Amino acid sequence: MTLYKFKAFKLHMMNKKLLLTLSVFVFSAEIFAQANAELKTIINNSFKFFPKAIEAENTIRTAEEKLVLTKLNNSTSIAAYGGYSYAAPVPEFEFGPNKVQFQPHNNFNTNVSGLYTIYDFGRLKANIEKSKADLLLTKHNVESLQFQLANQISSIYYNIIYIKKAITIQDTILAFLGENKKIVETKLNNGDALKFDVLNIQASIDNEENRKVDLSNLLQKQLYLLEYSSGYKSISSSVFDFNSGTASNLLDAVQAKEIATKNNIDFLIAKDKMQQAISDLEIIKLQEKPTINSNAALGFRNGFAPDIFQFRFNYLAGVGINIP
Repeated sequence: MTLYKFKAFKLHMMNKKLLLTLSVFVFSAEIFAQANAELKTIINNSFKFFPKAIEAENTIRTAEEKLVLTKLNNSTSIAAYGGYSYAAPVPEFEFGPNKVQFQPHNNFNTNVSGLYTIYDFGRLKANIEKSKADLLLTKHNVESLQFQLANQISSIYYNIIYIKKAITIQDTILAFLGENKKIVETKLNNGDALKFDVLNIQASIDNEENRKVDLSNLLQKQLYLLEYSSGYKSISSSVFDFNSGTASNLLDAVQAKEIATKNNIDFLIAKDKMQQAISDLEIIKLQEKPTINSNAALGFRNGFAPDIFQFRFNYLAGVGINIP
Protein backbone atom coordinates (compact mmCIF):
# COMPACT_ATOMS: atom_id res chain seq x y z
CA MET A 1 0.00 0.00 0.00
CA THR A 2 2.85 2.37 0.79
CA LEU A 3 4.33 1.69 -2.64
CA TYR A 4 1.11 2.76 -4.36
CA LYS A 5 0.95 5.96 -2.33
CA PHE A 6 4.57 6.71 -3.17
CA LYS A 7 3.96 6.19 -6.89
CA ALA A 8 0.88 8.43 -6.83
CA PHE A 9 2.77 11.10 -4.92
CA LYS A 10 5.74 10.85 -7.31
CA LEU A 11 3.51 11.17 -10.37
CA HIS A 12 1.72 14.10 -8.78
CA MET A 13 5.01 15.91 -8.12
CA MET A 14 6.19 15.22 -11.68
CA ASN A 15 2.94 16.73 -12.88
CA LYS A 16 3.54 19.87 -10.79
CA LYS A 17 7.08 20.25 -12.15
CA LEU A 18 5.86 19.83 -15.71
CA LEU A 19 3.15 22.45 -15.22
CA LEU A 20 5.69 24.85 -13.74
CA THR A 21 8.05 24.27 -16.68
CA LEU A 22 5.24 24.84 -19.17
CA SER A 23 4.19 28.05 -17.46
CA VAL A 24 7.77 29.36 -17.66
CA PHE A 25 7.79 28.58 -21.39
CA VAL A 26 4.45 30.32 -21.84
CA PHE A 27 5.55 33.55 -20.22
CA SER A 28 8.85 33.43 -22.09
CA ALA A 29 6.96 33.09 -25.35
CA GLU A 30 6.15 36.80 -25.19
CA ILE A 31 9.83 37.53 -25.80
CA PHE A 32 10.56 35.30 -28.74
CA ALA A 33 9.55 35.82 -32.37
CA GLN A 34 6.79 33.46 -33.41
CA ALA A 35 7.01 31.30 -36.52
CA ASN A 36 3.58 29.69 -36.23
CA ALA A 37 1.55 30.34 -39.39
CA GLU A 38 -1.78 30.04 -37.55
CA LEU A 39 -0.69 32.54 -34.91
CA LYS A 40 0.46 35.00 -37.57
CA THR A 41 -2.90 34.70 -39.29
CA ILE A 42 -4.75 35.36 -36.04
CA ILE A 43 -2.56 38.38 -35.25
CA ASN A 44 -2.98 39.88 -38.74
CA ASN A 45 -6.74 39.39 -38.51
CA SER A 46 -6.83 41.11 -35.12
CA PHE A 47 -5.43 44.29 -36.69
CA LYS A 48 -8.57 44.47 -38.83
CA PHE A 49 -10.95 43.18 -36.14
CA PHE A 50 -9.98 44.83 -32.83
CA PRO A 51 -11.81 48.21 -32.49
CA LYS A 52 -8.82 50.11 -31.07
CA ALA A 53 -6.59 48.86 -33.90
CA ILE A 54 -9.12 50.06 -36.48
CA GLU A 55 -9.40 53.41 -34.71
CA ALA A 56 -5.61 53.75 -34.72
CA GLU A 57 -5.49 53.10 -38.48
CA ASN A 58 -8.00 55.93 -38.96
CA THR A 59 -5.68 58.33 -37.14
CA ILE A 60 -3.05 57.69 -39.82
CA ARG A 61 -5.45 58.72 -42.57
CA THR A 62 -6.37 61.82 -40.56
CA ALA A 63 -2.70 62.79 -40.19
CA GLU A 64 -2.09 62.20 -43.92
CA GLU A 65 -5.01 64.46 -44.84
CA LYS A 66 -3.71 67.10 -42.42
CA LEU A 67 -0.34 67.02 -44.22
CA VAL A 68 -2.06 67.44 -47.60
CA LEU A 69 -4.06 70.42 -46.30
CA THR A 70 -0.91 72.01 -44.90
CA LYS A 71 0.84 71.73 -48.26
CA LEU A 72 -2.17 73.35 -49.95
CA ASN A 73 -1.41 76.56 -48.06
CA ASN A 74 1.29 77.14 -50.67
CA SER A 75 -1.31 77.24 -53.44
CA THR A 76 -3.06 80.31 -54.80
CA SER A 77 -6.30 81.04 -52.98
CA ILE A 78 -9.04 81.74 -55.54
CA ALA A 79 -12.50 83.08 -54.66
CA ALA A 80 -15.53 84.16 -56.68
CA TYR A 81 -17.99 86.79 -55.53
CA GLY A 82 -21.32 88.09 -56.77
CA GLY A 83 -23.49 90.62 -54.98
CA TYR A 84 -26.22 93.23 -55.13
CA SER A 85 -26.88 96.12 -52.76
CA TYR A 86 -29.32 99.04 -52.66
CA ALA A 87 -27.98 102.33 -51.28
CA ALA A 88 -29.99 105.35 -50.15
CA PRO A 89 -29.45 108.20 -49.95
CA VAL A 90 -26.67 108.61 -52.55
CA PRO A 91 -24.46 111.63 -53.30
CA GLU A 92 -26.14 113.86 -55.91
CA PHE A 93 -26.50 117.48 -56.95
CA GLU A 94 -28.83 119.44 -59.19
CA PHE A 95 -27.48 120.59 -62.54
CA GLY A 96 -30.12 122.77 -64.15
CA PRO A 97 -33.36 120.84 -64.43
CA ASN A 98 -31.56 117.49 -63.94
CA LYS A 99 -30.12 115.71 -60.93
CA VAL A 100 -26.64 114.18 -61.23
CA GLN A 101 -25.85 111.09 -59.08
CA PHE A 102 -22.32 110.07 -58.13
CA GLN A 103 -23.48 106.60 -57.06
CA PRO A 104 -26.42 104.49 -58.23
CA HIS A 105 -29.06 103.21 -55.88
CA ASN A 106 -28.75 99.69 -57.35
CA ASN A 107 -25.19 98.37 -57.11
CA PHE A 108 -24.07 95.16 -58.84
CA ASN A 109 -20.65 93.55 -58.39
CA THR A 110 -19.16 90.25 -59.61
CA ASN A 111 -15.48 89.31 -59.51
CA VAL A 112 -12.93 86.53 -59.27
CA SER A 113 -9.97 87.19 -56.95
CA GLY A 114 -6.74 85.41 -56.16
CA LEU A 115 -4.27 85.61 -53.28
CA TYR A 116 -0.76 84.13 -53.33
CA THR A 117 1.90 84.16 -50.65
CA ILE A 118 5.15 85.29 -52.20
CA TYR A 119 7.34 84.80 -49.13
CA ASP A 120 6.55 83.81 -45.56
CA PHE A 121 10.09 83.49 -44.13
CA GLY A 122 9.79 79.69 -43.72
CA ARG A 123 6.45 79.58 -41.91
CA LEU A 124 4.87 77.16 -44.41
CA LYS A 125 7.92 74.89 -44.44
CA ALA A 126 7.89 74.72 -40.63
CA ASN A 127 4.20 73.77 -40.61
CA ILE A 128 4.79 71.07 -43.21
CA GLU A 129 7.64 69.62 -41.14
CA LYS A 130 5.37 69.68 -38.09
CA SER A 131 2.67 67.78 -40.00
CA LYS A 132 5.25 65.22 -41.16
CA ALA A 133 6.42 64.74 -37.58
CA ASP A 134 2.80 64.28 -36.46
CA LEU A 135 2.23 61.69 -39.19
CA LEU A 136 5.38 59.73 -38.29
CA LEU A 137 4.43 59.73 -34.60
CA THR A 138 0.93 58.52 -35.49
CA LYS A 139 2.35 55.64 -37.55
CA HIS A 140 4.69 54.60 -34.75
CA ASN A 141 1.82 54.78 -32.23
CA VAL A 142 -0.16 52.42 -34.46
CA GLU A 143 2.82 50.07 -34.65
CA SER A 144 3.11 50.19 -30.86
CA LEU A 145 -0.57 49.30 -30.47
CA GLN A 146 -0.21 46.47 -32.98
CA PHE A 147 2.85 45.19 -31.13
CA GLN A 148 0.96 45.18 -27.82
CA LEU A 149 -2.01 43.46 -29.43
CA ALA A 150 0.24 40.83 -31.05
CA ASN A 151 1.96 40.28 -27.71
CA GLN A 152 -1.38 39.84 -25.95
CA ILE A 153 -2.70 37.40 -28.55
CA SER A 154 0.58 35.41 -28.48
CA SER A 155 0.25 35.08 -24.72
CA ILE A 156 -3.40 33.98 -25.01
CA TYR A 157 -2.52 31.57 -27.83
CA TYR A 158 0.20 29.74 -25.89
CA ASN A 159 -1.79 29.88 -22.66
CA ILE A 160 -4.52 27.94 -24.46
CA ILE A 161 -1.99 25.31 -25.58
CA TYR A 162 -0.54 25.15 -22.06
CA ILE A 163 -3.95 24.70 -20.43
CA LYS A 164 -4.92 21.99 -22.92
CA LYS A 165 -1.72 20.11 -22.08
CA ALA A 166 -2.39 20.61 -18.38
CA ILE A 167 -5.89 19.14 -18.79
CA THR A 168 -4.38 16.15 -20.64
CA ILE A 169 -1.99 15.60 -17.72
CA GLN A 170 -4.90 15.82 -15.29
CA ASP A 171 -6.68 13.11 -17.29
CA THR A 172 -3.55 10.93 -16.98
CA ILE A 173 -3.41 11.48 -13.22
CA LEU A 174 -7.12 10.70 -12.85
CA ALA A 175 -6.70 7.52 -14.91
CA PHE A 176 -3.74 6.45 -12.75
CA LEU A 177 -5.59 7.18 -9.51
CA GLY A 178 -8.64 5.30 -10.83
CA GLU A 179 -6.56 2.20 -11.51
CA ASN A 180 -4.88 2.57 -8.14
CA LYS A 181 -8.29 2.77 -6.46
CA LYS A 182 -9.39 -0.47 -8.13
CA ILE A 183 -6.27 -2.24 -6.84
CA VAL A 184 -6.81 -0.94 -3.31
CA GLU A 185 -10.49 -1.92 -3.40
CA THR A 186 -9.45 -5.46 -4.42
CA LYS A 187 -6.98 -5.55 -1.53
CA LEU A 188 -9.74 -4.28 0.78
CA ASN A 189 -11.99 -7.13 -0.29
CA ASN A 190 -9.15 -9.57 0.38
CA GLY A 191 -8.45 -8.03 3.79
CA ASP A 192 -5.05 -6.59 2.82
CA ALA A 193 -6.10 -2.91 3.00
CA LEU A 194 -8.21 -0.54 5.07
CA LYS A 195 -11.31 1.44 4.19
CA PHE A 196 -9.28 4.55 5.04
CA ASP A 197 -6.91 3.78 2.17
CA VAL A 198 -9.79 3.76 -0.32
CA LEU A 199 -11.17 7.03 1.07
CA ASN A 200 -7.70 8.59 0.89
CA ILE A 201 -7.37 7.73 -2.80
CA GLN A 202 -10.91 8.99 -3.49
CA ALA A 203 -10.01 12.29 -1.84
CA SER A 204 -7.02 12.57 -4.19
CA ILE A 205 -9.29 11.84 -7.16
CA ASP A 206 -11.74 14.55 -6.06
CA ASN A 207 -8.90 17.07 -5.69
CA GLU A 208 -7.55 16.33 -9.17
CA GLU A 209 -11.06 16.55 -10.66
CA ASN A 210 -11.47 19.97 -9.04
CA ARG A 211 -8.16 21.04 -10.59
CA LYS A 212 -9.37 19.84 -13.98
CA VAL A 213 -12.57 21.87 -13.61
CA ASP A 214 -10.51 24.96 -12.73
CA LEU A 215 -8.32 24.40 -15.78
CA SER A 216 -11.38 23.95 -18.01
CA ASN A 217 -12.86 27.23 -16.75
CA LEU A 218 -9.53 28.97 -17.30
CA LEU A 219 -9.37 27.56 -20.83
CA GLN A 220 -12.82 28.91 -21.60
CA LYS A 221 -11.81 32.37 -20.35
CA GLN A 222 -8.76 32.34 -22.63
CA LEU A 223 -10.91 31.35 -25.60
CA TYR A 224 -13.26 34.24 -24.84
CA LEU A 225 -10.28 36.62 -24.74
CA LEU A 226 -9.06 35.24 -28.06
CA GLU A 227 -12.46 35.80 -29.65
CA TYR A 228 -12.69 39.32 -28.21
CA SER A 229 -9.26 40.27 -29.53
CA SER A 230 -9.22 38.59 -32.93
CA GLY A 231 -12.61 37.07 -33.74
CA TYR A 232 -11.23 33.50 -33.60
CA LYS A 233 -13.08 31.09 -31.30
CA SER A 234 -10.48 28.29 -31.24
CA ILE A 235 -7.01 27.25 -32.39
CA SER A 236 -5.79 24.05 -34.02
CA SER A 237 -2.18 23.99 -32.82
CA SER A 238 -1.27 21.96 -29.73
CA VAL A 239 2.52 22.35 -29.51
CA PHE A 240 4.97 24.99 -28.31
CA ASP A 241 6.81 25.83 -31.52
CA PHE A 242 8.60 29.06 -30.64
CA ASN A 243 12.37 29.21 -30.83
CA SER A 244 14.36 30.69 -27.96
CA GLY A 245 17.52 31.07 -30.06
CA THR A 246 21.07 29.95 -29.29
CA ALA A 247 24.02 31.45 -27.48
CA SER A 248 25.67 32.29 -30.82
CA ASN A 249 22.75 34.62 -31.63
CA LEU A 250 23.12 36.68 -28.48
CA LEU A 251 24.31 40.30 -28.79
CA ASP A 252 26.49 42.35 -26.52
CA ALA A 253 25.17 45.48 -24.81
CA VAL A 254 26.45 47.90 -27.46
CA GLN A 255 24.97 45.94 -30.38
CA ALA A 256 21.67 45.50 -28.55
CA LYS A 257 21.48 49.25 -27.86
CA GLU A 258 22.20 50.13 -31.51
CA ILE A 259 19.51 47.76 -32.77
CA ALA A 260 17.02 48.97 -30.15
CA THR A 261 17.69 52.61 -31.05
CA LYS A 262 16.87 51.90 -34.70
CA ASN A 263 14.00 49.44 -34.29
CA ASN A 264 12.52 49.56 -30.78
CA ILE A 265 9.14 51.25 -31.05
CA ASP A 266 9.51 53.07 -27.70
CA PHE A 267 12.77 54.65 -28.86
CA LEU A 268 11.17 55.68 -32.15
CA ILE A 269 8.17 57.25 -30.41
CA ALA A 270 10.50 59.17 -28.06
CA LYS A 271 12.41 60.51 -31.09
CA ASP A 272 9.14 61.48 -32.78
CA LYS A 273 8.04 63.45 -29.73
CA MET A 274 11.39 65.26 -29.65
CA GLN A 275 10.98 66.17 -33.31
CA GLN A 276 7.46 67.39 -32.61
CA ALA A 277 8.78 69.68 -29.88
CA ILE A 278 11.47 71.03 -32.22
CA SER A 279 8.86 71.71 -34.93
CA ASP A 280 6.59 73.50 -32.45
CA LEU A 281 9.52 75.67 -31.35
CA GLU A 282 10.35 76.61 -34.96
CA ILE A 283 6.74 77.61 -35.63
CA ILE A 284 6.66 79.77 -32.49
CA LYS A 285 9.87 81.52 -33.54
CA LEU A 286 8.36 82.38 -36.95
CA GLN A 287 5.13 83.88 -35.60
CA GLU A 288 6.68 87.38 -35.48
CA LYS A 289 7.92 87.21 -39.09
CA PRO A 290 5.99 89.15 -41.78
CA THR A 291 4.23 87.68 -44.79
CA ILE A 292 4.46 89.13 -48.30
CA ASN A 293 1.37 88.50 -50.44
CA SER A 294 0.24 89.33 -53.96
CA ASN A 295 -3.40 89.71 -54.89
CA ALA A 296 -5.37 90.20 -58.09
CA ALA A 297 -9.04 90.40 -59.06
CA LEU A 298 -11.15 90.95 -62.16
CA GLY A 299 -14.89 91.25 -62.70
CA PHE A 300 -17.84 93.46 -63.61
CA ARG A 301 -19.64 96.18 -61.63
CA ASN A 302 -21.47 99.47 -62.07
CA GLY A 303 -20.89 102.83 -60.42
CA PHE A 304 -18.09 104.13 -62.65
CA ALA A 305 -18.34 107.71 -63.89
CA PRO A 306 -19.44 109.16 -66.19
CA ASP A 307 -22.17 106.53 -66.69
CA ILE A 308 -22.63 105.11 -63.20
CA PHE A 309 -25.43 102.79 -64.31
CA GLN A 310 -23.33 100.92 -66.89
CA PHE A 311 -22.08 97.42 -65.97
CA ARG A 312 -18.33 97.59 -66.80
CA PHE A 313 -15.28 95.30 -66.71
CA ASN A 314 -12.69 96.12 -64.03
CA TYR A 315 -9.54 94.63 -62.54
CA LEU A 316 -6.90 95.20 -59.86
CA ALA A 317 -3.50 93.83 -58.84
CA GLY A 318 -1.19 94.55 -55.96
CA VAL A 319 1.37 93.42 -53.43
CA GLY A 320 1.01 93.67 -49.66
CA ILE A 321 2.95 92.87 -46.51
CA ASN A 322 1.40 91.60 -43.32
CA ILE A 323 3.42 92.34 -40.17
CA PRO A 324 2.20 90.63 -36.94
